[in-house]
Amino acid sequence: IPISLVLASLLNNLRVTPNLFKVIYFLPQVTSTVAVALIFSYVFQPNWGLINGALRFIGVNPLPLWLAEPRYVLTGSRSAVTILAIWVALGYYMLIFLAGLQSIPVDFYDAARVDGASPLQTWWYITLPNLRPSFVFLFITGTIDAMSRFSDLWTLGGPAGTPARSLQTIVMFIYQTAFEGNDYNLASAA
Repeated sequence: IPISLVLASLLNNLRVTPNLFKVIYFLPQVTSTVAVALIFSYVFQPNWGLINGALRFIGVNPLPLWLAEPRYVLTGSRSAVTILAIWVALGYYMLIFLAGLQSIPVDFYDAARVDGASPLQTWWYITLPNLRPSFVFLFITGTIDAMSRFSDLWTLGGPAGTPARSLQTIVMFIYQTAFEGNDYNLASAA
């Protein structure tokens, strides 16, 4: 949410080709989740992946198995999954904030400027309070989305949420319990 707010603020002040940037940032949202997860699984490959290549380029030892070894779960898999989630949601969140920013009347900013408010005061006392509905909406929908993640984590970690079930969400647990374990009672309870 904070990254999206910053990008939306920058894009709101941009006067040259803002629509191009909107399309670029929103593209992951309209791309298939499985396709995005497959791209990310290639990005995090141990030997020839983009992330490890970049780490090698700057002189840092690359992580051998981002998505497969349990001892790298805290620094590897969850980081990879977090990066994926941020990349996919960034454009959508940015557009919601951009709509909120553009709905704030310009008169508020003009009045603040006449009253001698600094840009930080204007941002704190005008922009943020008027973006409260956007924050609430994105927090609620983001929480729902995080709780119901399935296809991207399934593609990255398989049915068990490998490594060591670190990627398994409740939805994956329900699916695995019901359709692989044939325990429909436990799946229904979950």
